[in-house]
Amino acid sequence: MRKILLAVSFLCVVILKQEIASAQDAPIFSQFFANPFQFNPSYAAHNGYSEANIFYRKQWLGIENAPSIGAFNIQTPVGRNVALGLSGYSNKTVLLGTNAAFSDVDLMRAVTSEGWKGGGGGEGPIPLTGGAQGAGFGDVWQRLTLPARPQQNLMGRVAEVAARYAWTFGPGTVRIAVPVNLRRHLPALRSTMNFSGLLHVGMSSGETADDFRRKVREGLEQNRDAAYPAVAEWIRYLPLGWIDRLTGRTPENYLRRKLLETVLITNLGVIDMAPLTCAQFKPENYYCLPVMGNSFIGLSAAGRHLNIIVGMPAVYASAGRLERFLDLLHEEFGGFSAGQNDSRRTRLSFAGFSSL
Repeated sequence: MRKILLAVSFLCVVILKQEIASAQDAPIFSQFFANPFQFNPSYAAHNGYSEANIFYRKQWLGIENAPSIGAFNIQTPVGRNVALGLSGYSNKTVLLGTNAAFSDVDLMRAVTSEGWKGGGGGEGPIPLTGGAQGAGFGDVWQRLTLPARPQQNLMGRVAEVAARYAWTFGPGTVRIAVPVNLRRHLPALRSTMNFSGLLHVGMSSGETADDFRRKVREGLEQNRDAAYPAVAEWIRYLPLGWIDRLTGRTPENYLRRKLLETVLITNLGVIDMAPLTCAQFKPENYYCLPVMGNSFIGLSAAGRHLNIIVGMPAVYASAGRLERFLDLLHEEFGGFSAGQNDSRRTRLSFAGFSSL
């Protein structure tokens, strides 16, 4: 049983003094994990204790009039679910300078959540396409575009196809990650930040799309999307370089590095193209790019198209395994032979390495 605090931040006072005004003058910070309140006021005293931070950053050492920025913040809890914070910064460049101070009050709500329940034992998840093969760098992804038609339990059916394919490489538990919008716990929250969590769903041999949908509903009822591991509180104090080294792919570990789940599946739903349309421009399609470093499936429908984006590291897509998985998806949702012209595939590759 775990609890996560979801914070709603209200900006109380803003004092802004600009030496030279410019809409493009945005301060550049670093070390988010060491000082999250400076970037997002909802983090004020989220640990439950008072905290003060001050930092200074100067770019291009040894160069006269190089850009520099200094900032400070103070935050403290004043009640069980209330916190106060004060922050300010001074940003200086050759032509532009900005001084600002902010204060805010946060209201926090505790959400009780269950931890990960995978099923099928405590072993790690099996990969979508078996183990790493070859020595290809970076990621590969393909877009399968099909005619849009009504689909029942679309995500569940994709999850079932993915599970069946993973089991062809060996037995084990399939772990599927589903991004969930945490705003469902705070319906009145208005924010443009990425406010989401992952719901992990385990599938055992023989389970179907209906089982997947049932487990997703049970996970949401138990607030497992809000589960927050205690170790994450300590990891955030590490330098970003260390975190990237521990969690990311490098030339030394990319062949043996294991994936955290079998596949991540996100469903953007039906995209309304009207806000993207004007007299001079009319989009024909809309789809998401895959997250690098992991097996990823993105679903979206726009206009006359159903888009299925599948991406994964090159060492997991090699030997035709990505193409065979796309063939299975085509058979499940296309309803026609792979040679017909009413479906299209686009293949792109990303070189280099990236962290999760």
